[in-house]
Amino acid sequence: VIGKGGDTIARFQKETCARVKISKTNEFYPGTTERVCLILGNVESITRMHNYIMDKIYEKPDLNAKQPGETRLICERHKQVKILVPNSTAGMIIGKGGGFIKDIKESSGAFVQISQKP
Repeated sequence: VIGKGGDTIARFQKETCARVKISKTNEFYPGTTERVCLILGNVESITRMHNYIMDKIYEKPDLNAKQPGETRLICERHKQVKILVPNSTAGMIIGKGGGFIKDIKESSGAFVQISQKP
């Protein structure tokens, strides 16, 4: 995603007008071995940058991924996105009695999971 000396990401940031901030090499999202990538810009720019990053993830398999038969979600990382949402917004996404998130799952066919409060 970053490219040698940051050239690749710099070029794509210029093309999309989106800004990308990636956590340092040994700075992982808590409880994972995944780095955080923050994309800033307007909706179109963010979407283009997101698609670029997802394409790169799809092109290069994770050599540390578990083997077939183990956690499928880890092996198919190109088919997943993690989004951080403010705790105050999570309730709106879930909806009353889980109704809204259930509708999202049913209409999209996607697996959606919101982590529990600590």
